[in-house]
Amino acid sequence: MTRPLWVTVVSNFMPPHAGGIETMAVLLCDGLVEAGHAVRWVASAEPAPPGRDDHVTRLPAWNPLEARIHVPLPIWGPRAVARLAAEVRTADVVHVHECVSVTSWDAIAVAKALGKPVVLTQHVGFVPYGGALDRVQRLAYRTVGRVALSRVDARVAVSPHVAAWFAEQGITAPFELVPNARDERLYRPATPEARAAARATLGNPERVVLFAARLVPKKGVDTVVAAWPEVARRNPGWRLVVAGAGPLADRFAGVPATRMLGQQPQEAMPALFAAADAYWLPSRGEGFPLTVQEAMLCDVPVVVSDDPSFRANLDGAPGVTILGPGSDVAGALEAAVRAPRDGHVAAWAASRWARATMVGRYVGIYERVLGTPRAT
Repeated sequence: MTRPLWVTVVSNFMPPHAGGIETMAVLLCDGLVEAGHAVRWVASAEPAPPGRDDHVTRLPAWNPLEARIHVPLPIWGPRAVARLAAEVRTADVVHVHECVSVTSWDAIAVAKALGKPVVLTQHVGFVPYGGALDRVQRLAYRTVGRVALSRVDARVAVSPHVAAWFAEQGITAPFELVPNARDERLYRPATPEARAAARATLGNPERVVLFAARLVPKKGVDTVVAAWPEVARRNPGWRLVVAGAGPLADRFAGVPATRMLGQQPQEAMPALFAAADAYWLPSRGEGFPLTVQEAMLCDVPVVVSDDPSFRANLDGAPGVTILGPGSDVAGALEAAVRAPRDGHVAAWAASRWARATMVGRYVGIYERVLGTPRAT
C-alpha cells in the first residue's frame, strides 16, 4: 500500500493520565504521523476535560475501580460511544489495546459494524492483585477476552510471555510479537557533564538508586519500602529517588535516605536516568515496563524481580540483575551501582527497542489486514 493510512488508536487513557500504555501510544502515534500517516487517538479524558484537538479525542468516562482497587477500567456512555463511532468511520484501520478493556470492546463492536479491520495489542497477561480479583481476572480473559481476541484481524503481544500465558489459558489465537519501543533519541547515555548536573539537582548524594513507577501494589512498592532501610544502613550517603504518584505513596513516610519527587513528566525522565547509578523495579504482573527499557537505553544497570516479563525479555542481558524471592537486595544494588558504564547496556537496548522498528512493524500489520480477509 503506497497511500498514507488513516489509523484510529483506542486506549483506556491518554496523558496526563500516567501509564505504560499511554506512553507507548504517544510514541506510536507520533511515529505514525512523522511517517506520513494520519492518526486519531481516542481515549478517556480523565484527568483532563473532554474535547477534541490536534489528533486526539478525549471522551467523558466513568472510572470507579481505579481509586478503589487500583484497576484502571473506564466505561464510556452512549454519547462517548457515538463520538467514537464518528472517529472510527473515517479510519482505514482501528488499533485497540488490551482484550479485557471495556473501551476495546466498544471499539471492536463499532469497527466491525462499520466494516473496519482491527488490530489488538495485548500488553499484559495475568496481573496478580490477590484474592477474588485474581479469579475475576482469569474468568474475564477466558470469556470476554477470548471473544475480543477472536473478533480482531491481528493480535500483537509486546512480549513472548504474554502470548505464552494466553496459550496456557486455552486461548490459541496466534499473536505476533512487536516489542514496545522507546525513543532512543531521547533516552541515551548521558555525558559526564550531564550526569554531574543531574546529580547536583538531587543534592549530590554518593549514589542514586531510582525507583520510577506508579505507586500501586503491582509495582513492588512494599518490597522497596521493606528492603531499602537495610540498603541505606549498609551504604550511608546513598539516596533512593522515587519518581511516581499513587495510592501507596504514604508507604514511604519515614523510609530513610529517600527523596520523593512525585509524578514526573516524560521530558524530565532522561535527567533522572542520568543521575541514577541503578534502576530498581521489583514489580509483578508486567507486560514489559517501559521504564526498564528507558533505563537501559541510558546505560543504567537495572535490578528487577523474577517476573515472567523480565525473564522473557532480559535473561542474559548486560547490566541486568533478576532477583528471586529471598535474594540479597542490598548486595544486588551494591553490585549494580558499581558496574562499569561502558555503553554495552545502551547498545544492547538500542538494537532491540528502536522506535522506527516498532512503527514499521505496525504499519506492515495494518497494511496486511487491509489487504486480506479477516482472520478467524
